[in-house]
Amino acid sequence: MQFARDRPSRKAAPKNFKNPESDSDDDFIVTPQRSVSTTRATSVQVKTRVQDSSLDSSNKSTLTSPLANLNKSASLSKRASDDDEGGSPTKKPKVVLKLNKSTNASSVRSPAHPVTPTPSQIEVSPQQAMNEASDMQSLQSLHKGLISFQNSVKATLRVTEVGIELNEAKKTIALLEKRLHEAQSPNDTQAKLKQCEEKLANSLKKEERMRDDNVELTKKLKDSKAYTWELRTEIGKMMDEQDPNLNDAFKITDDEADHEWRGIAFDIRNFVFTVLTVQPYRLTAPPGASHKDVEALKQHQKKNKDLAPYHFQRYIWECLVAQVFQAGASTWGGPAGQPFHRFCLDISKVNFDDMEELSRVKAHTAELLSKSSDVDNANKIKEIAKSMKQTLTIFMDSNQVKDAGHRLWRIVCRAVELNTKFLKSRAFFLTDWLNYEFEWEDLDVQYKRGDPERDPEVEIEISPRLSKIGNADGRYFDSDKAMVICKPVVTTLYG
Repeated sequence: MQFARDRPSRKAAPKNFKNPESDSDDDFIVTPQRSVSTTRATSVQVKTRVQDSSLDSSNKSTLTSPLANLNKSASLSKRASDDDEGGSPTKKPKVVLKLNKSTNASSVRSPAHPVTPTPSQIEVSPQQAMNEASDMQSLQSLHKGLISFQNSVKATLRVTEVGIELNEAKKTIALLEKRLHEAQSPNDTQAKLKQCEEKLANSLKKEERMRDDNVELTKKLKDSKAYTWELRTEIGKMMDEQDPNLNDAFKITDDEADHEWRGIAFDIRNFVFTVLTVQPYRLTAPPGASHKDVEALKQHQKKNKDLAPYHFQRYIWECLVAQVFQAGASTWGGPAGQPFHRFCLDISKVNFDDMEELSRVKAHTAELLSKSSDVDNANKIKEIAKSMKQTLTIFMDSNQVKDAGHRLWRIVCRAVELNTKFLKSRAFFLTDWLNYEFEWEDLDVQYKRGDPERDPEVEIEISPRLSKIGNADGRYFDSDKAMVICKPVVTTLYG
């Protein structure tokens, strides 16, 4: 294999030419071609002689196979070629491969696979090796440059990101500085202060108008209530004219109620000091007596003989209040008297808007029921008096025992009569013991003992308080507090 390299002139160089030493047309002249990429590749056609095993030894075939990119690294760059060939850009190197061929052209066959030449078949010149080394150095330099460029780009990107964040931070700082400047601006502060003062002035004016409106509305409300009260009064008068039976309510004044209450208290006190004068010793209460009350009275009498009469008075008052004034027994009005009495007590605890009309019905109903009192009511009164007599018998003077039962019966009857007057009145009368806060001027102190220089305390509550809601004319039921008719009677202890 021989490589021939000619350098024809620019004008006389033919496109294709034969080796001058060859007489055959089978000698191929290979012209290196540029590849698509920036690296030039040389296309070489190799002519070789192959011994066909299937044919005669005289029959020789010549195989032609293209060598694509043969000795790619040995191809020269354009710059190196220009330097080696005298700087001519149009001169191209040519490689001529001479191969032995068979004289019989008809016996040439193409191999089934292309034949790759061995390294001994291809020779590389020293110039090409130098060019190859130079290209490798160029590629390595280019690779290093690309890596450096890549690192530079990455650094630039990082710097760009930091710059973007810095710009955003600068914008935020500028905005905050602007707001701070606006907030610190005296003109804006004065303007806002003026706006606040105007709002405050408007609020004060609005509040003043609302107060005036409230005063006016309150006045109108009072006028409306007065007008409503007048209308109710006129309606009541008209109803009285239409139904005369509703206008015959019994009226009891406060003085009459106080007089009757004190009369009962006097009878009780007189009975105690004239009849209950004995301190029992080894005496047993008769049948029908309340042994619990008997033992309690004995203990009080033994503890302090001077206070015993007040304990006796309290016992009688407790019986009257529980059985008569608080509807504990049916002492009035027939079978319907006791339920009606309890109904009136419950109603007196309710703040009802139409209490005026209800009091009218209450007084009228009580008047009707008072005419319905029967024998059962009378017998119940006798039972109450007898029970008290049996409980107090062992404390009675033997000379007063005969009349004691009758005197107690009269006390109970007087309480029933007073309670009937309370029910027939349009006012609601109440009795209650000292289970509430009180002032000393609200008490009727009957007996004192102890050191007057010390603080007093209630020792015995003899009789309860008597109060009422409304008046005899059926008015003033809207009061929050009841009117006191009789103060509770007590004894006090100093110390």
